[in-house]
Amino acid sequence: MDRTFRAILEEGATLAGIGMTGEQAGMMDALKAHLAEENEKFNLTGIKDDMGIAVKHMVDSLTLLKVDGILGCDSFIDIGTGAGFPGLVLAIMLPDVKAMLVDSVGKKVAFVRAAAERLGLKSVTALTGRAEDLAKDPEHREKYGFAVSRGVSSVSTSAEYCIPFLRKGGIFVAMKGPGVEDEMDDGKAAFFALGAKLREMRRIALPFEQGERVLVVADKLSPTP
Repeated sequence: MDRTFRAILEEGATLAGIGMTGEQAGMMDALKAHLAEENEKFNLTGIKDDMGIAVKHMVDSLTLLKVDGILGCDSFIDIGTGAGFPGLVLAIMLPDVKAMLVDSVGKKVAFVRAAAERLGLKSVTALTGRAEDLAKDPEHREKYGFAVSRGVSSVSTSAEYCIPFLRKGGIFVAMKGPGVEDEMDDGKAAFFALGAKLREMRRIALPFEQGERVLVVADKLSPTP
């Protein structure tokens, strides 16, 4: 008998070493149902099967909770959030943390807003815009404890998008796939120019042989020029 989406999600999270409550798993199940419904109209993601959504979107997002310091952040910004991954998943897991989800595509931001409202995620704000423009706004520049980009671009470009949003002591994570080493010379140079330093590159095998993720983690040491 095929496993349900929720069963795959819960087992996948356990295999990844992430604990979640029944309520949190239920909210992710509801998010998946909403995504499946809206994806028929707007093509929000190319991943449509239960295994793919549960592991490549949701468990993948959950792996961020394994980064030291993330659980202590009071706010985060997700640049290029797409259909809300990892931002909505993090908001479910960290309901008291201020969450800013940004994308340049209006239909994706509209989906994120609707999903957050349906799930009762009052901490979530979603904005349509470009990171390089938003980072010049004093309301957002150097205001966040954690910034993430998931498969948006190269490590160096992702750093340029994200690190200006971090206050000193903040954490940047680029969620990348295998082969990221080829980007790291430029990535380290970008970190230095932006006031940050590489902390670690953490390799994570996704459950059920769904691929490998590399979390490139950097710490913000000084204000971005």
